[in-house]
Amino acid sequence: MANAARSSISIARYDTGGYTGSWGPYGKLAVLDEKELILNKEDTVNFLASMEVLERILEMIDLQTIHSQLGGKLLSPYVNNDMTTNSLE
Repeated sequence: MANAARSSISIARYDTGGYTGSWGPYGKLAVLDEKELILNKEDTVNFLASMEVLERILEMIDLQTIHSQLGGKLLSPYVNNDMTTNSLE
């Protein structure tokens, strides 16, 4: 066994998010944390496309008017106090 070739195992962790990148047809190991969402390649493309659509919709909405009509209680993680929106990228 001492003469056997050793291969190092690399385990990725995406606890703060991230992109796996490309490495070919073989899988890799990763550590999964509680309540993480794992998407396959096709679902990732669809999810990112839906975020772009949502961002365009938010740009078309008159947030100031809605904020005023709700008595200043527009609650959204994507809307700042000055009525600008955060990027969804």
